[in-house]
Amino acid sequence: MRNVFVHCLFVFIFFMMIVPVVMAQGGQPEPPYIPYQASLRNSVGEPIPDGILPMTFRFFSDSIGGTLLWSETQSQVTTRGGTFIANLGSVNPCSLDIFSHGPVFLETRIAGEQVPLSPRIRLGSAPSSGSSQRVSGDLRTSPGCIRMFAPQPEPPDDPYMEIRTGVGGEASLVMFAPQPEPPMPEPFKAIDISSSPSDGASFGMSAIQGTYAKQLFGVQTNLSGTDMQFFAPQAGGARLVNNNPQIRLKADSLFTRMLIQRAYSSPQGQPESTGVSIVADSINSNFSLFRNNNPQFRVTATSDGGGATIFSHGSEYMGIEPSPFNGGGAVRMYDGAGAKSLELTSEGSARFLEDGSEYMGVGPSPFHPGGEFVMIDTNGLNTMVFSSQGIASFISDGTEFMGVEPSPFNPVGTLKMYDSTGVSTIELSSGGSASFKRSGTEYMGIGPSPFNGTGVLTMYGGAPIGTRVILSSDGKLSLGTSSTSNILTVQQYSTTDPIADAWTTYSSRRWKTNIQPLQGSLARVMKLQGVSYDQKEGGKHDIGLIAEEVGQVVPEVVAYEDNGVDAKSIDYARLTALLIEAVKEQQSTISGLQAQIDELKKVLDTKALK
Repeated sequence: MRNVFVHCLFVFIFFMMIVPVVMAQGGQPEPPYIPYQASLRNSVGEPIPDGILPMTFRFFSDSIGGTLLWSETQSQVTTRGGTFIANLGSVNPCSLDIFSHGPVFLETRIAGEQVPLSPRIRLGSAPSSGSSQRVSGDLRTSPGCIRMFAPQPEPPDDPYMEIRTGVGGEASLVMFAPQPEPPMPEPFKAIDISSSPSDGASFGMSAIQGTYAKQLFGVQTNLSGTDMQFFAPQAGGARLVNNNPQIRLKADSLFTRMLIQRAYSSPQGQPESTGVSIVADSINSNFSLFRNNNPQFRVTATSDGGGATIFSHGSEYMGIEPSPFNGGGAVRMYDGAGAKSLELTSEGSARFLEDGSEYMGVGPSPFHPGGEFVMIDTNGLNTMVFSSQGIASFISDGTEFMGVEPSPFNPVGTLKMYDSTGVSTIELSSGGSASFKRSGTEYMGIGPSPFNGTGVLTMYGGAPIGTRVILSSDGKLSLGTSSTSNILTVQQYSTTDPIADAWTTYSSRRWKTNIQPLQGSLARVMKLQGVSYDQKEGGKHDIGLIAEEVGQVVPEVVAYEDNGVDAKSIDYARLTALLIEAVKEQQSTISGLQAQIDELKKVLDTKALK
């Protein structure tokens, strides 16, 4: 049963570490052993169950046949997860000189079985593989070399690691990797460490790309400074353009520099680079972003202050600097031709330029003595000015046609518009008034000042005294007169009379209380005196009543001035109620008299018959 199980095993050796022992000059080595680790799996690739196996290990001089150099059997080799570790030489000590015996091959079997678990494998080194004659002396000052080998395809017999020292104090350690097919002109160095008094110290790590060995990481240090470089493999084994590092850190007595870049070949086949650069010395420093070998953005710090520059295709189109634009810091933008298009200064001014000529600016300097915002036409003439004093001026061909100022237009703030002759046509004041003029003459205004004492909308005829319409802020409307004492006021002595299809008065019982019939209406009517008269203004002949006289009889229909004494108008429509009641009284009298007449007629008729 055991034989069946053993023959189903496959051995996969994934790691073997050989511990060499080098004796000092004139000494003897202690009995060494070789730690050996391997993996055991069944026919389907699964780890064998945990357990204890007896195993035989043998060294031969050849991969097939050859001379048996050493053997031992270990009765209890423990496997866990399909893996075992055995210290070769722990049962039968082994001392082999690899320099005298040449290649050594290891064979592994289950004890008592005839079939090895795997083909023989070549050992890279063996105990006591060095000799005192080869390594005697001080390696730090004397020429010397130690090489370590590992199994390699036949026929190459190249070392995996090499340590050298030189007479001038040079020292190096190189670790090699398996060579590609076909082999490179020189052995591929995976790790290279060297040091010399003249060149300093260096450390490099490399990998194979295509048919070339490419450095991935390197450090160089000497009296001039330290330089660290990181390289990135290129897709498909392509070579780095000019072998540029992706990241580079460099420090010397003058500068500390850091470079992060992506080097590649452009579609035109030109070497290009994109990345980040940081440079600093004891006084200045800068941070740069670049693309296609051209800077795109740069921030600098100098003894004069900080600055920033933004580039397009290698040319500056925007910059932030403490100088040289003005006495203080400034921000600049440039057009495609390299001419300034925008400038912002630390004094609070701004300039907008086209083809190098200013067409708009924000003060306080150097444009005007006070802080101003200025727009300029192509002839260099101001077209719009906003000042820090609250003044705005709009100009055409050098002539102001609109302005907003607290002065000099009026004592208070005013917005003015002018016609082509320079005469104001619209004025809006900070006091809430507006004036609309034609040829310098006001034809409409909105108060409260300077047009009227209260808030009003006024429309004029040919001059301000020729008032046509006034709408006051308290809802009173005047037509043809400046008086706004009533809810509606129409000009006196007008050459034309108001006309309408109808005029009604609110009179519903819903809005009245204390309703009483009029008494003595006929008597009051009898006290009224109708008159004819001529109007003092215009001389128009007319008829009517005298308000003062009517006020003595029917005060309810008379309107008075604000003093409550001087009568000014009569509500003729309201006299209708008085006249109706007077007619009714008169008709009652007439009806009584008619009844008496009828009785007298009856008496007379009776007497006449007799």
